[in-house]
Amino acid sequence: MVVKRVLILTFILLMVSLSPSLPFSTSGKAQEYSTSWVDATFEFRFLNGTHLDLKLKLDVHNMTVYNRIYGADEIREMYHQGEGAAFRAKIFDYSIEVLDKVFDNCKINLGIPYEDSSTLNIPKDSDLYNPPLTFYIDGNVTLSSNFFGSDIENIQDFVNGLLDIGARIRYDFSFFAPPLWNISYVFKIPDYLSVKEINRGDISIDGKEVVWKIQNHNGKDGKVRDGYLVIEKVNPTSYFEEESINANITFDMSEIETTLLEVSLDIKSLDVSNVVSFPDFVDGIQFLPSDGIRLLIENGLISLDDLQSLLEDKWLKFERDFISSLGKNITFDVYVDANTTTNCSQPYNTSYMDTDPPLVVKGTGKIEKLLDNISTRAVLGIIYSGGNVRINKDLIDLSKLEYPFEAKIILPYGENYSWNRSEDLNISLSYDFALNYTTEKKERLVEIYVKDINLDLLDIVTGKSNVVSRLDIRDDLIIYRIHAHSLLSLPDWIDLEIINSDLFRLLIEEGLLDAELDGFLKERLNLSNDLMVSLVKQNNLKTYLDEKTFEESLSWDRDIKKMSDEKPISIPFFSTVTKKSKFSFSIIPFSFTIMNESFDCFSVPGENVTYRFIFPKGVEVKFNDSLGRCKGGVLDDGRKYIEIKFFENDGLVATTVYYSLRLSPLMIILLFLPIIIMILVIVIIVSILVLMGRRRKLRPKVPEYREISDEQTSNFRQ
Repeated sequence: MVVKRVLILTFILLMVSLSPSLPFSTSGKAQEYSTSWVDATFEFRFLNGTHLDLKLKLDVHNMTVYNRIYGADEIREMYHQGEGAAFRAKIFDYSIEVLDKVFDNCKINLGIPYEDSSTLNIPKDSDLYNPPLTFYIDGNVTLSSNFFGSDIENIQDFVNGLLDIGARIRYDFSFFAPPLWNISYVFKIPDYLSVKEINRGDISIDGKEVVWKIQNHNGKDGKVRDGYLVIEKVNPTSYFEEESINANITFDMSEIETTLLEVSLDIKSLDVSNVVSFPDFVDGIQFLPSDGIRLLIENGLISLDDLQSLLEDKWLKFERDFISSLGKNITFDVYVDANTTTNCSQPYNTSYMDTDPPLVVKGTGKIEKLLDNISTRAVLGIIYSGGNVRINKDLIDLSKLEYPFEAKIILPYGENYSWNRSEDLNISLSYDFALNYTTEKKERLVEIYVKDINLDLLDIVTGKSNVVSRLDIRDDLIIYRIHAHSLLSLPDWIDLEIINSDLFRLLIEEGLLDAELDGFLKERLNLSNDLMVSLVKQNNLKTYLDEKTFEESLSWDRDIKKMSDEKPISIPFFSTVTKKSKFSFSIIPFSFTIMNESFDCFSVPGENVTYRFIFPKGVEVKFNDSLGRCKGGVLDDGRKYIEIKFFENDGLVATTVYYSLRLSPLMIILLFLPIIIMILVIVIIVSILVLMGRRRKLRPKVPEYREISDEQTSNFRQ
């Protein structure tokens, strides 16, 4: 017990010691309770759940001061003689003794007693004890943990905080009256509080005053009367009849490569009945706001482990519902935000217990394919290419979530789209600064390289005059942009008319063209083959895709924010054929001419088509065509070419290019060089044979030798 009375008592006793006229005696044994007859009213007014203002009114009929009983008239007489300090000191002690018994171990502050001046000027009569002399004492009481039968250290915050979240607080009293005392204990209830229940007391009609009366005027011993009072706040700041949990869900596409999923499970109120046992003086509360949870943590009524377990249960339920709704396999990294629990800068305000901040469980994860089966990168590429993406609850379904939610999508260009459980998801994602295309842009370059010209020696042997040329044909389809429907089938929630070359590459990278690309290339291969067959008038032509060049054209800067057709896609096809041509040759003048050659060229609707015939160095070319579109030119390396163009709006157009070639003397020599070499070889061989025949005729005759028999040999020896 803390009592601010030392200075007060010192002051009063000092005054008593300076009053020699008082017939006090300091000898003799003091009684347990000095004889006194007092009618008192102890009035208490709740300032909050643990702090009460008090005003004591004590009508003193008689009082024992140092073993002498003074009636009211005698006390007044002593007061007129200026000797009232001892009586005030005694009244102070009486009051403290009574309050100490009612508010055991509580902090009691009492002021200096003061008299009701109207009761000091009553004349003395035959009744020494009546009318009484009235004293007043002002003060306050701060209730302690011991009063509530609890060991909670910060009981003031605990009680006041619980009152502000709708709890009912019970106050148990053992009201006391000393012998010969009558005391009325009056509790004034402010408007913001209401009495829920009382025991053995009387309550006023308006419910704002509760009184317990103890009559002990004839008693020889102290009298105790038990009673209790239950109060609650009329309008608590927070009162929940159920859990309040909200989910804040963010689908963040700003990283482009994937969708970052951020979930904040905001727990505003929580059912703690399974893990918290409230003290007996607390009732009527099951669902606590976040401030209340922090209050319990600080006062040791809920452990961090128990809280962690509760919050994890709430998260697991949300996670199951969320994954089931989206139909995606998501792995979350989950943690409880300590800044909303133990590290909260302002855990609670006992006069305003609210849900700010809520308890927060955070989870993060990644989704590669948020919308249907299309990657985030592909979706953003479509948007940055001028497409429109419509998202509804069929694409992002959160209908299975039990908790209310606020969800939003964040796009890389800063646009945010939000929705919640009370409104259907129906948003359209687009980019205002995207390059919008309305038409296709495709070009085709068909190049025919005359690689070499050689005499057909077999034909020459049979009397024909033909040359054989090897032709390398290359058909390069160059796509800047193309109609989306001609490349793939997009889902109905994507509006995209034109696919530019960057988006073409992106769709290949993201696997959206896995099923369609082979068919697309095959269709282009067949068209290229038809063009080449018509061009060189040879059936059974083998045409191939230049895969290396095609793959090289798929490389790009991968900047999805700048999707354009600046760098086109190249789809090159090639083939090689041989072609026979008739020629005329004259020595005077020295010339070699290939005449009456032609190629049939066709337009391709919707494409700008260029045919280019490239000839070896040293060849003079003359040409014309039926449309008069042919043009000639010279490449940087000196080779001459013929070129004819068709435009995308020409429709179906065809023309035949006629040309003749005149070879230079050097080319003629090189052309006939095999024959010349062959003739020289034959001449050399014949010459060698003739020379060998002549040498055989000029050689002298060799003598004939014959064999001699042994008989003839012996004759010679004789």
